Amino acid sequence: MSDNESHSSMHRVVIVGGGTAGWLAAGILAAKLSANHTVTLIESPNIPSLGVGEGSWPSLRDTLLDIGISETEFLTLCHGAFKQGSSFVNWRKGGHCYYHPFTVPTGYNELDIYTCWKAIAPNTSYEDVFSLQAAMCAAGKAPKQIATPDYAHVLNYGYHFDATKLAELLKNHCVDKLNVAHVVGHVDNVHSHQNGDIESVSTKDGKKIVGDLFIDCSGHSGLLINKHFTIPWIPVKRTMLNDRAVALQVPYSNEDAEIKSTTVATAQTCGWTWDIALQHRRGVGLVYSSQFTNEEQAKQVLIDYVRERYPSAQDAELSFRTLSFEPGYRSQFWVKNCLSLGMSSGFVEPLEASAIAMVELGLRMLCEAFPQNKAHVEIVSKRYNMRFAYRWQRVIDFL
Repeated sequence: MSDNESHSSMHRVVIVGGGTAGWLAAGILAAKLSANHTVTLIESPNIPSLGVGEGSWPSLRDTLLDIGISETEFLTLCHGAFKQGSSFVNWRKGGHCYYHPFTVPTGYNELDIYTCWKAIAPNTSYEDVFSLQAAMCAAGKAPKQIATPDYAHVLNYGYHFDATKLAELLKNHCVDKLNVAHVVGHVDNVHSHQNGDIESVSTKDGKKIVGDLFIDCSGHSGLLINKHFTIPWIPVKRTMLNDRAVALQVPYSNEDAEIKSTTVATAQTCGWTWDIALQHRRGVGLVYSSQFTNEEQAKQVLIDYVRERYPSAQDAELSFRTLSFEPGYRSQFWVKNCLSLGMSSGFVEPLEASAIAMVELGLRMLCEAFPQNKAHVEIVSKRYNMRFAYRWQRVIDFL
């Protein structure tokens, strides 16, 4: 690399791919970087949003606040609801149910919580001893009051939301208020510098977009990280057996139906079901392993779940969506001047809604150490790859 190349600035950011990951990247970078930076997002008109990742960690509150979207606007336009954690049903015998609340237990950093629980209240469920949140969820209460300011909380919370609507909200906000350039077109060619960096990408209709840093948010296809740089995918199917999902959108029988504030994860004979309550419908799905169950069996398990829980749901109103994925992550997430985010960088089953959180963590690190020139890219990318290889391994361990 020549001196001129190594000291050239990194002002032009090009994001390939829209959806939640792409528009979150556009929003955070446009809000956080200086006015000297430009952000361009290229979105194919032919690739619809999956629309099945509808739960978040509490970190999404800070992300939306940083981007400049009010909580009221988000909840209204994305049919959002509060998520106070997850509830796990039938993962043990006897109709067992366990709440995993977002509020950290009292004394978590000062005490050996497990030992205290066994010594003080061994006959009371763990989640009820150190936090009020599980009881609040069971009682159908919210994590905040109507007068509590946007994004503030009494009990910690994330969100349930319509993923397609979130992408639309982010897109409109980025284009109208953050000056993100939006290019509609299918990327069909990548042009490289002599040193191997990406110089530009071009679309089928002849547009050429030049950039200094490229972010691959193109999903499983990995247009840049996979098809251009051919970075290997590290499969983890021996550990994470589930590789398929079927999903349904279930309408409410009446407008006053209960909106649960936890993601309900129920163990099934094959895999597990998620049940996410929004303002206008439920998002319900089954995650399973194709090694042990075929698609028709999986659909029947999901239909049986819906009929048992929501007998008023009409079969004519239900339309299946299917998702196939290979659990794993890239051996490198950042190569030369290309960073992969979202499904192009890694994906495992959505039991703890880690996908959006990993995007947020990646963008947070990028903003904190945004490279000033190409020489700096080499330092930051090495650190990024080490940190996120560790983080993906910990997500897998946790699941």
